[in-house]
Amino acid sequence: MKKESIGCTLFEGGQVGGLLRYANRVENYLGHHGLDGHSICLKFRQHLLDMGVDLRHERVGSVRRAEAGFMLNTPSGDERYSRLIVATGTTPRKVPLEGAFYFIEEASRHSGSRVLVVGGGDIALDNCIRLRRAGAHPTLLYREGIRANAMLREEMENEGIPMEKGDIHGIQKVGSGYSHKRSEYDHVAVFIGREPDLELVRHLDIGEVRLPCGEADIEGLYIIGDAVLGRFGQATLAAGMGLAAAMHIGLR
Repeated sequence: MKKESIGCTLFEGGQVGGLLRYANRVENYLGHHGLDGHSICLKFRQHLLDMGVDLRHERVGSVRRAEAGFMLNTPSGDERYSRLIVATGTTPRKVPLEGAFYFIEEASRHSGSRVLVVGGGDIALDNCIRLRRAGAHPTLLYREGIRANAMLREEMENEGIPMEKGDIHGIQKVGSGYSHKRSEYDHVAVFIGREPDLELVRHLDIGEVRLPCGEADIEGLYIIGDAVLGRFGQATLAAGMGLAAAMHIGLR
């Protein structure tokens, strides 16, 4: 946006980078091979500041159409913008299991704990590895098969992390912990998939979202990254869509 002399405000309710912050190691982001997600996201944040982006750690409460743009309800009041890029990512699929958690912010908090990690994809295995290296004792519970990439499967084997086939319905809440097949655990972490998080704009008539820039049928609205990419959600693709959206706006 800065290259096109377009003012840009980024509303980020948490920390810059979303789920990428929790990655044990990032292998598919060009120029950042082998770095952990937290380190990469710190670089992202500094880049934003260097580029003069107005970074505001606030959550947008709602969005509505307005004359020549969009009205955003923020903690600072209503604010109007002529263009809106939605990069809200995904939300986890949840299960009816009391006390289960769906992300692991600081693996070191679970050092010494026995954690049952549910899922068979990249995120589940990556979190198992994070937990083990932070001193926890994770066990992976998968339902049908391991769908994660070969590198993560190899790391799981190298770390000696046990993997069991089973169903989440076999997990029982026992006191402050859990049990599964006669084994006891302090915590259960669930990573069984994620859905696009479009709650902020679901009430709008979004229509078709066109690649590569994420332009929706509503003039001035763009939806990018994991919020629209589904199973192709990757940091590199999200960044590419963000660039395409910025270029599309700049050419208008």
